[in-house]
Amino acid sequence: GRRAARDAGRDGGGSAGPFDGRKVCHQVAPGTPVSQCLPDLMLIGNSKCGSTSIAAYLLSNPQIIMQTADHGRYGREVSRATREEGAKVVEWESHVFDTHGLSDDDVMEENWATAPFVPTSEVGDHLQLHYRPNYFYYPDVPFRIADLYSNARSIKYVAILREPVAH
Repeated sequence: GRRAARDAGRDGGGSAGPFDGRKVCHQVAPGTPVSQCLPDLMLIGNSKCGSTSIAAYLLSNPQIIMQTADHGRYGREVSRATREEGAKVVEWESHVFDTHGLSDDDVMEENWATAPFVPTSEVGDHLQLHYRPNYFYYPDVPFRIADLYSNARSIKYVAILREPVAH
């Protein structure tokens, strides 16, 4: 099933892109040319620290795709208003690990529900970003990531902090 990517190792699905060696993916359905992957980058932060702006800057790079509430940002532009005005786009935040009480299978189901569908031949051409600032408030998140993502040690984690007394 969809959870198989957890144990699949690095399988870029035949792509020869620059990031192929770090990808953990699975085909959406047997015989289809579409895959979903585990994230390569995780952006976490805190409220009002600029993490949404950093996500928008990263997403403006054509080699970055994003997990989102609506099956990801692949082949879709970030709106000009979002980049210029810094408007918060809630659908960008993937609520995969911040719901307590979910089984491992349910967490992975949520992961696949937010992962973009990418042509299998192109999975190695992109890094996939998982953005959720509130993971700082869930102390079990790092352990669940380590348990459920077979690529947890190769994910690049970006933590955005702020000065709490700055005005």
